[in-house]
Amino acid sequence: MNQRFHYSSRRAVQGVSGHLLLQFISLLLAVLPTSLWSQIGNTAFKTPRTHIGTDFWFAIPPNFHTAQLDGDDKISLVISADRPTQGEIRFADSAGRATVLRLSIQNPAQPFTVEIPAKDVELQVNEQVSRRSFHILTENPVSVYALNTAHQSADGMLVFPAHASGKRFITLGYPSDDGAGLVPKTPSQLGVVATENATRVRITPSAPTKLHGTTPHEITLQQGETYLLQADATISTAADLTGTVLEASKPIVVISSHERANVPISSLEQIRTRSISRDYMLEQLLPLEYWGRSVIVPPLPIPQTSVPDVTSHIVRVLASGNATQIRINGRLAATLQAGQFYETTLASAPNAAVRGLVIEGSEPIAVAVYASSNGSGSGISDPFMLSVPPQEQYLKGFRSVSVRSIQRISRTITEEAFREHYLTIIAPLSALASIRLDNQALANGIFERFSAPSGSAAVAEYVFAHVRVNAGVHTISADAPLGVLAFGYGNATSYGFPAGQRLELDNLAPRILTQATCGMVRGVVYDSAMVDSKLFRVSAPDSSRRNIVVDGLGRLISSDSLVFTARLVNPYQDGRTTIMAWDSLGQVSLRHLEISGLTVHADTAFQATQILTSSATLITGRTACFQLSLVNYGKFPKQIDSLGFLSGRIRVNAMLPLVLQPNERRTIEYCVLTSQSGEFIDTLAIGDGCRLRPILAVNVEIFADTTGPLLREKVSECERKIEYIASDNGRFRTGVSAELIAATHCTVQIERLPNANLRIVVTLLNRKSDAYYKIIVSDSAGNTRTIERRIPGLFLRYTFAGMEVGRNVPLQFTAVNAAAVTCATLFVENMSAFPIQLDTLRLHRNLTFSIPPSELPLRLAAGEAKPLRICFAPTFAGTFHDTLFIEKFCERETLSIVGVGVDSQLEAISRCNALLRLHTRTKNTLEISILPQPASDELTVTLASTVNTGQFDGASLRMNVFDTKGIPSAVNQEYLSFAAPIIHLDTRQLPIGLYFYQLSNTITGEIVATGSILILR
Repeated sequence: MNQRFHYSSRRAVQGVSGHLLLQFISLLLAVLPTSLWSQIGNTAFKTPRTHIGTDFWFAIPPNFHTAQLDGDDKISLVISADRPTQGEIRFADSAGRATVLRLSIQNPAQPFTVEIPAKDVELQVNEQVSRRSFHILTENPVSVYALNTAHQSADGMLVFPAHASGKRFITLGYPSDDGAGLVPKTPSQLGVVATENATRVRITPSAPTKLHGTTPHEITLQQGETYLLQADATISTAADLTGTVLEASKPIVVISSHERANVPISSLEQIRTRSISRDYMLEQLLPLEYWGRSVIVPPLPIPQTSVPDVTSHIVRVLASGNATQIRINGRLAATLQAGQFYETTLASAPNAAVRGLVIEGSEPIAVAVYASSNGSGSGISDPFMLSVPPQEQYLKGFRSVSVRSIQRISRTITEEAFREHYLTIIAPLSALASIRLDNQALANGIFERFSAPSGSAAVAEYVFAHVRVNAGVHTISADAPLGVLAFGYGNATSYGFPAGQRLELDNLAPRILTQATCGMVRGVVYDSAMVDSKLFRVSAPDSSRRNIVVDGLGRLISSDSLVFTARLVNPYQDGRTTIMAWDSLGQVSLRHLEISGLTVHADTAFQATQILTSSATLITGRTACFQLSLVNYGKFPKQIDSLGFLSGRIRVNAMLPLVLQPNERRTIEYCVLTSQSGEFIDTLAIGDGCRLRPILAVNVEIFADTTGPLLREKVSECERKIEYIASDNGRFRTGVSAELIAATHCTVQIERLPNANLRIVVTLLNRKSDAYYKIIVSDSAGNTRTIERRIPGLFLRYTFAGMEVGRNVPLQFTAVNAAAVTCATLFVENMSAFPIQLDTLRLHRNLTFSIPPSELPLRLAAGEAKPLRICFAPTFAGTFHDTLFIEKFCERETLSIVGVGVDSQLEAISRCNALLRLHTRTKNTLEISILPQPASDELTVTLASTVNTGQFDGASLRMNVFDTKGIPSAVNQEYLSFAAPIIHLDTRQLPIGLYFYQLSNTITGEIVATGSILILR
């Protein structure tokens, strides 16, 4: 519950002891010596003056009273403090008697509220001096809000303390309402309060007043005296006191008001078709010195209880000086003279194309928002006037009050005058995470960007949020200054006022000017205007410094300016730092300094004084050129103005100036003049107009080159590819070149390697043709080496029985008796230009066809043809096939062999005069391999792997060999088994000739295979 007191004019509180105590404290502070204030200032920043204070003067211009219900039309004063305090409220009653009320705040969470009948304290007599002022004094700082409430007609204001009073005002108001003959006329009006005795005030009205018209006039006021100035609504339609100038000899307080305004002003035709909804306006104005150049105006919050039918409001911008350019959302809107204003609209609908206004003036400006009348005349909300604080006067902390007021709707029924309360927060994006409302963080999602055309920094950097709150005290804080506005909406009534603001003539942080020179920045920090609070401290935080040392900084008190220098520690690296300058109010300016170093080198790892080294061995009389890649490893573009070797014996080919962007590489060329033999060292240096940086030292050795290129050979398997690496000799690395002279049946590819060597790759097209190539390799001195090679191919021709045979023409044996061996001659002719030797000739199956081992190796001279015997021994009557493979140089040629075996019968008389008949077997039960055929000293007998061993039930096989007379030979009784399917027969004891063999099952005795064997030597 708010702490609330109700005042009645029938009783007065006596006692002024608190007032005297406060006057004594003020006198004591006034006579403190300056040195003591300096010592206090040494300990902390000065507390900036704000809307919070201990001494307040103000007055309340009249509202429009209709119902005149007892206690309904009243002035409410709401006072809030952040710590317990005592004080008093002084005002004059209707009879002019001084009245004093004691105020006490024990719990800062609850504001002190007092309600006073409006008829006792409102300004009443136009253009006459009276004493209807309020004066509030407190022990500890407080914030004060005043509310003038009549039946469906109210507005409130933030009351500024006495230190916000001034001597020069230009007023903002709203046009008088002549009522169109349907309702009473209500004027635009001003209230003036003197804070000191003998105060002369010169008033220059901008619209006719009832007594003085537009004639400037002067009044004299004593402390606490007031003056009401109203426009004459009967003489001038829509008479408007906006632009009225007040100039005083001593500080005064000025209140802008409107007895009951219709926003926007309606014509007679509009009023006849539309209900007239009007409301009271109240706002304390600030003197010119507290105006600013940048004002951010957010959309007004829209009531949720009953949405009004009008959401477009009026905004006025008032100029303080001549030729003031007004920019809205970055665009020039008007150029005004002093006292002139520009009027525009403010859309609050969520779907409006432009949400919010950022208003900037070339000279200080004042801005006010005038809420529109609700269309029905009976809905929630109605006009109010809201002065919007400039950015320069934002605060980091607020203690605001959403005002609660009770109004009568009959003599027995009351209701809350304001059903909905809102706080609108205007904040920089950077401060969102730190914003607290009543010690609770706000969700970022409630903040909305200003959806205005780009062009103003504030459009991009600031956001706003409407937060609905309850009536009572609310705290708002952030790490950065904020703007906070307070609103209340009720039945055909409303209020709007700033929740608070700073009140300093010094509303600018110190200025920092810098000028960059070579690797250095010279700077000046100053806070030297008459209203500036002077420098407090200038520093460069260690965390912000990289490769920079700053001289001349320190902590200062009441100093106008400071000179500093920032320079690079390592001139070959970029540097950065942040200069932070505070004035005595704690306002801080930041200047981020970045100094560009000479950040170009041939190696990004060399970012100090290191230089690359290189050596070159060159040939006398030749000019040798080399390439060097320069890279800018810094953050900034870098212009190289000088680039050369110090001795001049090496020439650089580069166009200057040379500009390298960050991380850009650029290749330059330098050439060595080799007019005479010897050794020297030269250094390449680059310059950026500020300094020279050596980056490369070249050691040059020059003499004659008489050694030819070096060759390394690598031959692949089968000599299909031969690779050569050609390089200059060990002392000269100037590179080599190659010339292809000839290439037959091969390809030659020449590739230059990154190290200036050559790779030469010779690829043979095939190995069946002779290949030849010749390549000459030269170095820069003219020395040569020749690569020449002839490579033989497998180039053969085959004839059999007078016919040329090959892959598609087989070698044929016809009508050979089964169990007999027949050998024929194949002529092999070497068609290559080189001799060739065939060490092995292989038959694919080697069962019925064979080559005697004595035929190999087969040596053939170039162009020579030699015979090669191939034997055919069919084991039964039928057609046999095999393939002869001739392999050399990883190439293979194939000859197909076909033989036909025929059945034969041999008859002979034995020694016993018995007739002996031999018949060939048509086919063996088993398939066996006997190699070689014809044989010489040994035979290898192998069971075929495809035999079904299950049919022999694990039996072994016995092999018997017979001569042509049927006599067993010495190689009988050899055994084969399917576990050991290979046997070797020693045939050295057998004479040459034809033999027969039998393989029989050792268990059943069945003969499973027969065949012939030919022994030749």
